[in-house]
Amino acid sequence: WVLGRRSGELWIAQKMVRVLPPTVDAAVGANGTDGLVPHRQSCLKTFPPKKIQWILPTSQTTYPKLKYGEAWVALTFWWMAKRQVEWGIIETGVGGRFDPTTWVTPRVSVITNIALDHIKTLGPTLQDIAWHKAGIIKPNIPAVVGVTQPDLLVVFEQEAIEKNANLYRLGQEFDFEIIDGDRITVYAPNRTYTNIKVGALGQYQLVNAALAIATVDIVLEGKIPQSSFTGFARATYPGRMEIMPDDQLVMIDGAHNPHKMEALVNSIKKRYPDKGIVALVGGLMAKDLQQTFKPLVSLCHHMVVSQPQLVGKKVNPPEAIAQMLWELDPNLSVQVEPELQGAIAKAKALANDSDLVLITGSIYLIGQARDAWYPLEQLLLDSEIR
Repeated sequence: WVLGRRSGELWIAQKMVRVLPPTVDAAVGANGTDGLVPHRQSCLKTFPPKKIQWILPTSQTTYPKLKYGEAWVALTFWWMAKRQVEWGIIETGVGGRFDPTTWVTPRVSVITNIALDHIKTLGPTLQDIAWHKAGIIKPNIPAVVGVTQPDLLVVFEQEAIEKNANLYRLGQEFDFEIIDGDRITVYAPNRTYTNIKVGALGQYQLVNAALAIATVDIVLEGKIPQSSFTGFARATYPGRMEIMPDDQLVMIDGAHNPHKMEALVNSIKKRYPDKGIVALVGGLMAKDLQQTFKPLVSLCHHMVVSQPQLVGKKVNPPEAIAQMLWELDPNLSVQVEPELQGAIAKAKALANDSDLVLITGSIYLIGQARDAWYPLEQLLLDSEIR
């Protein structure tokens, strides 16, 4: 994810823009969610095909072949430089220590939490993953950490000591409390910010908001204007507990590992305690889908299994996922519909007026499902009008 700001303008490119040789195009990315994406004309002007061909073979590296992710990072930062971005928020691709974004010297580094994901690359243990993520802590640069497990926190503490970086830990150098459902008070390092409304759905978003406020408090040395907090009340997060504009209650969420699914399930229980769940699920071979769906199964009275259409990533066959679900609950009603739009129709037909239709399990799945309500072509046209 890349977010940038310059005077009078705020934009967000979700999962980067997409290069489609021999031309350059703007797109909403892997998860299909919308946002302020770089305008098509702007991208064509900034990245003409000849320029792309020039940047790839001349990139300096000790390795003979430029990787796909490295090319994206180069193009992204080049585009940001051409747009004269004053502030940028950069999320690593995977981990952090060896990620292509790691050459950046930030004003502050932020680690939100640690979960078992990308195990093949970063694992196999949580401590291994923490070590990779600790790599974004830079010498003499403050770091904000939302991790609270002692055996993981020590990894970041050691990294901060080695790099002489001030470490701000949730529950120690800063903290927060929930005031009334969707409102929080944040005890930041420099001052206290009271009664802040958080618009994004999900209990985990309250933690995210506290981390964000503490981070900006550190960078601005406590000088956050009160007017800035109106944005928290209006903020939404496409693809995370996002409600679709539909006659039925339909939610999409990109939870794709056990940690994220548990957070989603807990938030649904709190927000919709009386709702039955009809879930439409699918996912990739690389994910532990049985453990991911384990906390969800007990909430559902029907589940429909489908799949996203992908190139270059292996999708877990719907039939195999259905078998995983039956192993978790032999009495569960599970139907298979490989074609996603048909699966959406089936899930909606199975739901009654008091049910929530939940589409989850894969960012790719929910991105393509979202096209049923927000067609991709219309999003691209809208982005050009802005």
